[in-house]
Amino acid sequence: KSGEVLNDIDELLNWFREVEQQIREADPPSHEPEIIRVQLKEHKALNDDISSQKGRVRDVLSNAKKVLRESAQTADTEMVREKMDDLKETMDTVITLSSERLGILEQALPLAEHFYETHAELNEWLDDIEKEIMNVMNPGMRPDQ
Repeated sequence: KSGEVLNDIDELLNWFREVEQQIREADPPSHEPEIIRVQLKEHKALNDDISSQKGRVRDVLSNAKKVLRESAQTADTEMVREKMDDLKETMDTVITLSSERLGILEQALPLAEHFYETHAELNEWLDDIEKEIMNVMNPGMRPDQ
């Protein structure tokens, strides 16, 4: 019975460790709004997966506690206790990292959109000024002549 519990815990531990690495290695938020929207969509999907795994962790930990109550103290039961703690800690770390990344991406999107809107207005203004200057300049002085 404790072997089955250990397998379940190991499976979840591996999943959470992979997700932790994935979040830590994720590209920083882009400066382009469209790319940030994609990053945000992908991260929200990952965040949903993390949330659904939390329920599975709760079930596995509950089952592990039951097995520990019904078993004599052995090296196996001690390993189950250690792995339970490890799983709780790893899951909490992943939840925190995921929440932080979600917040960063949600903040980056409006900033990038504002930058692009402002930048577009400035570019338009510079183009207009350039046209005006070209019209005012003496044809002999114009760089395009």
